[in-house]
Amino acid sequence: MSYSRKIAGLIIFLAVMSGVSAYAEYQFDDLLGPSGVSYQWMMLNTGGETFGAKHAVPIDISGDILTTGDAILEVQSGNSNSTITDRNLHTFFFVLTEGHGEFDMNFRSPTMSFDVATPNLALSTILNENSVPYTDTKTANGQPSGNYDALWRNYKFVLERNREGTRYDTVAQYFYFQQNPSVAPSQGIPRPMVIANVSSGTATDEPLELRMTLRDSSSMSGNIVAYTRDTWSVEEDKIVGADENPWVFVPVKDLNVGNMRINYFLTTEVVNHTSVRYAAAPYDSYGSWEDPSIWKFDLPRYQGTTYIESEFKLAPLSHIAPGLVTVYSRPFNVNEQNKRPLRLFPVDDTRGTGIYDLILSHRVIYGKRLGETYKQPASVGNFNFFEITAYQPNPADINFYDNVARVTGSDGKKVVTPTT
Repeated sequence: MSYSRKIAGLIIFLAVMSGVSAYAEYQFDDLLGPSGVSYQWMMLNTGGETFGAKHAVPIDISGDILTTGDAILEVQSGNSNSTITDRNLHTFFFVLTEGHGEFDMNFRSPTMSFDVATPNLALSTILNENSVPYTDTKTANGQPSGNYDALWRNYKFVLERNREGTRYDTVAQYFYFQQNPSVAPSQGIPRPMVIANVSSGTATDEPLELRMTLRDSSSMSGNIVAYTRDTWSVEEDKIVGADENPWVFVPVKDLNVGNMRINYFLTTEVVNHTSVRYAAAPYDSYGSWEDPSIWKFDLPRYQGTTYIESEFKLAPLSHIAPGLVTVYSRPFNVNEQNKRPLRLFPVDDTRGTGIYDLILSHRVIYGKRLGETYKQPASVGNFNFFEITAYQPNPADINFYDNVARVTGSDGKKVVTPTT
């Protein structure tokens, strides 16, 4: 047996022994463009897995009367990159364009011979939260066409934003399932619904939003030392900060006398309010792309949306998907200027104009770590830890303090250097 075959056998054996299982991840597509699908729906199950489809694929819901305290609404349609064993609906995500969207939903009961889980035609199925209402118009179409038995019932939904149709954002609503509406007992079951409204154009029309966070360690566990927000049309290279107006002063605890790497941790969130996907290419190569770390809904947590998953996984080829926040994380060497953490290009759109770089310009302030202190003695058991580092900038040239004064808006006569 060859060495390579031995290695392959060992890898398979270790995977089986460790109980590795595939995790279901949905792959998003463009809404418009050569491969556009107009609208898309996606479901999160109770385990945080994702599956979905384009709007032309009906959402098939199978549900029974609630008897045990747990309502199971099984979504039988939708695909993912692996087998989905848990199809219980936890969160319903729908992305539409210019305030308008449509989808079909089929309902039935797996055990009863009547309409056990349907929308109530007399009531709004989408319950408005956060003062941004969408109106849903429902049409009952009887038995759906295709491979459905006589117990299935079809409803067509048309969603319209009541106001600000050209405001591109994400809101949290509820989708309201009325179980057994015509026969007692009747009961309603709400499920979280997240609706994203995006532009019908590209980032040229609605620029991507960038949120960048820098931490003073090589992982997410570090302290946040810098944060900034910006927008990008992806029509040319984007420089955040420049020599005369740096992105940020980055505090570094110890003076680096050589040219050693000082790896901090940079997280870049890209919010896409367009109808096309963008991909990130590694800054040091062409002809490939970089997989995102995670995806999120663009929902402020103060909206009372803690019941919605804060993050989830998609198939890597979803890239920077329409209506979502895509997160990239990587080490960031602060001892090197003009870093290029992202290089973006449109995935599948003839209106794209090329591949462009996001460039971060920053200045380093070196300091010295003085020690730690505690608000309460460690013996109390409930104490807060504080780390003390002093920073005394060493002027790189005779204009250093003038530059600091200009950036900080002071008069230049006296510059107070930071101490934390």
